[in-house]
Amino acid sequence: MNNNIGILGVCFFCLALSGCFSSKSTDTYIAESKAYIANNDTSAAIIALKNAVASEPSNAEARYLLGNEYLKIGSYLQAQKEIEIAYELTPTEDIALSYAKVLYLVDSFTESLSVIDGIKPENLSLDELHYYKYLNLFALGEIDEALSVLSLNKAKQEPYISLYKAIMLLEQKKGVEAYTLTKNIAEAHQNHLEFVQVHARLANLNQDFGVAAEFYEHYSRLQPEQHIIKLMLADAYIKDKNFKPASLILDKLLKEFPSNGYSNLFRAMVHFEQQQCKQAHSRAVKAIQAGLSTNTSRLIAGTCAYKIDKLEEAYSHLIALQKISTLDESIKRLLSVVQLRLGYSDDAVDNLMSLTETSEADSSLFIEAGMQAYKSGNESVAKAMVERSKALSPSKIEDLTKLGLLDFSVSQDDSLLRDLSDTDNANGKSRLALIAVYLRQKKFSDALKEAEKWLALDGENVEALNVAGYSAMNLTRDDLAASYFEKSLSIKSDNTMAITFFADKYIAQKDLENAQKMLSKLIGSEQASLINYTYYYAGYKRMGLEEQAIQVLASKYKSNKENADFLYLYTKALFSEKKYHKVIDLLRSTSANKIYPEQHWYMLAESYVALKELEAAFRAFELWTKSSPSSIRPWLRLLSLSEMTMQYSKGSSIVRQAKVHFPDDVKLDIYDINFRLKLKNTTGVEKLIEKVELFDPNLVTLWRFKSELALLLNKHDDSVLALTEYYKLKPTNKAALSVYQLMKSDIKTKNRSYEFLTTHAEKFPQRAKDMWFILGNDYLSTDPNKAKSAYLKSIDLNDKNYIAHNNLAWLYSQSGEMDKAIEHGLSANKLSPNNPQIMDTLGMVYLKNKEYSKAYGYLFEAFQVDSDNTAIASNLIEVLIDITDKSQLNDAINLIESSPVGSEASLSEKLNDIKAKL
Repeated sequence: MNNNIGILGVCFFCLALSGCFSSKSTDTYIAESKAYIANNDTSAAIIALKNAVASEPSNAEARYLLGNEYLKIGSYLQAQKEIEIAYELTPTEDIALSYAKVLYLVDSFTESLSVIDGIKPENLSLDELHYYKYLNLFALGEIDEALSVLSLNKAKQEPYISLYKAIMLLEQKKGVEAYTLTKNIAEAHQNHLEFVQVHARLANLNQDFGVAAEFYEHYSRLQPEQHIIKLMLADAYIKDKNFKPASLILDKLLKEFPSNGYSNLFRAMVHFEQQQCKQAHSRAVKAIQAGLSTNTSRLIAGTCAYKIDKLEEAYSHLIALQKISTLDESIKRLLSVVQLRLGYSDDAVDNLMSLTETSEADSSLFIEAGMQAYKSGNESVAKAMVERSKALSPSKIEDLTKLGLLDFSVSQDDSLLRDLSDTDNANGKSRLALIAVYLRQKKFSDALKEAEKWLALDGENVEALNVAGYSAMNLTRDDLAASYFEKSLSIKSDNTMAITFFADKYIAQKDLENAQKMLSKLIGSEQASLINYTYYYAGYKRMGLEEQAIQVLASKYKSNKENADFLYLYTKALFSEKKYHKVIDLLRSTSANKIYPEQHWYMLAESYVALKELEAAFRAFELWTKSSPSSIRPWLRLLSLSEMTMQYSKGSSIVRQAKVHFPDDVKLDIYDINFRLKLKNTTGVEKLIEKVELFDPNLVTLWRFKSELALLLNKHDDSVLALTEYYKLKPTNKAALSVYQLMKSDIKTKNRSYEFLTTHAEKFPQRAKDMWFILGNDYLSTDPNKAKSAYLKSIDLNDKNYIAHNNLAWLYSQSGEMDKAIEHGLSANKLSPNNPQIMDTLGMVYLKNKEYSKAYGYLFEAFQVDSDNTAIASNLIEVLIDITDKSQLNDAINLIESSPVGSEASLSEKLNDIKAKL
């Protein structure tokens, strides 16, 4: 019964499927497909033809028709498969031409030409045949031969007549005429694939982007499976400033291919044009990561990174752009701004100085460059920037104020600020700048005069009253200062500077009662700022009453538990006082939603770190990641903690989790590389390094990673080269020692290692003391003269190095320079008087110099300090040979015999000889 039901089920299933028990013939399917083709129903035609092929696999016509339908929609590989089978079954001229077409479309140009050359056309259109021959030859770089195909074979029908002529005109660089020619017949040939393709490109070339978009739309309709055509269409829409359809196309492509470089780049261009910098930046970065490090991707990524305040990233993109193209003046300006905001840079100055056209608008850049140069200690550049800025005659008060401050900084010339102060254009900032200059020079009288001049114009200006009060205070004119501050309080009762002045005054007078009253005013209003609470807490701390201040904050918190500010201030005060247990208790009993979540988890986690409760710290950071999913900060702190505690496996696991949330963050890639190398796991490291390098080719750490990777792969020479590059970019002592140790570890580079470290020490003498000492130690057993030289240079820089002195004493004694040996031995002993090794060396130096009594004294004391040391005991016995004082001999013998090493055979034998002498 069950079997019968099963058979019936199978029968019904087969009947539901076309072709299972179908009575239709292959010819019927082909006839149906032709009807569908005539009605432009490609999907139905493909289904019918698939059925035809299934019923008769060797039917060439069915294969040919199916391949052509695939060709229509742009499924080239499927088309190639079907047409190739049809060609092998029945190589007619129609099938051969279709086969040549599809071979061209899959980039098999030589094979396509071979098929074309084998066609002997009878009923075939020669126009199309010659056109595809031209295309193949052109693709193979045979340009002249390709053009000769068109020139020797005149087309008979449109659109090939116009196509041939347009191509020849293009070759003559007559793009406008070529476009005019195709434009005249464009409407009639919107469904002709080859024509649509050429006309769209000609429209693009002639910057007629609306028409280009229209014909790429036709092109995409004719070849719907070809995503590259959709990208061309999106590009045309972008150039035509028609962003809505471009966005729709690109969003569909990105949904299907999220990592495609061009789709991300074009989407970045749309966002950029629409001034959506955050999105533009994200897409441009993805395009770069996909391998499209182009002028456009770097420009968008760099410009937008700057606008969203990612300055270091902006710098790396703009520098990468500079390497692949010549920057125009506007981008040079942007790069200079980025470099200056990151800190002084010679490159920023060079970019500014290379500007061929400058105007008053550029003066702010030159002023900023000068200010940064001055901060970095490059006064000559700062002076040059002052002169260049003056030449541009800035008129903005803000620029003149900054220029005046800079001019004073580099040349102590305050004339610009004084002149500005005397003009009607002077404002509060310019007056304040001049006063600041006077205050910096401690010209408090001039500062007071300028403030009073300001007050004559604006008698109730609180800033002017504040600087007048501050200047008077520094002139010890406390009554005058108090009068200004009192007036400022009458205008602004919560004036922080005035309140702190009176609070400080009371604290200095030890009038703690009034000091506390003044400090209470700082937090007396509901609008009291965080800075007021900071001053309040600082004032109480000066009075030694920080606990009282904390209690006030605690009381405020308890009565305002819903106010996140009070909770934050109270917790921060506890955290500042290192009351980590209280911080933990408070935060563990409080919802993170009650305080700023980032600060909640930060203080909780860091309190655990301070208490070395590392597992709890890890848990807190992990909870922080869940509380703030959009913040990378806790992930980075987790990784830092993993590195600090050398939990590299844990760190590697955390990196993988973090990358799920922040797949494009290069900092995570850097941690990933670091942990893999620490775990000696080389898998994927090279690709990660390439990815980071593509994003930031100037990242110095990459050379260290390359060196470590090469070493793990047993490529010692490559490791040395990479680490040397790292050192060149970051010539610190640590980097130098890394190169030195790596070179020294291989016999081939060992000699070069000494030369390398010597060169480093000579190049950076101010931090070379440890380098010379290390060289001295390494030369000690191989080259005494070089060891001496290195130790002497080390103690020139640090004469407190008793080990260097001690080793020099030994070296000089070996070369017979006894005065120098004794000098350095005594210096070592003075620096480390209870060191048995130093006393042992000094004793042996005196022994060699035949000063036996002194030798005995140092060796005897050395063994008293270190009675387990067989070598010192042996040296003491050696000096006893020349000692005649019996009491000294007996004391030494008793000391050695009663020591832990006294029973050793080698010592007992020598002692017996001494006893025999007695």
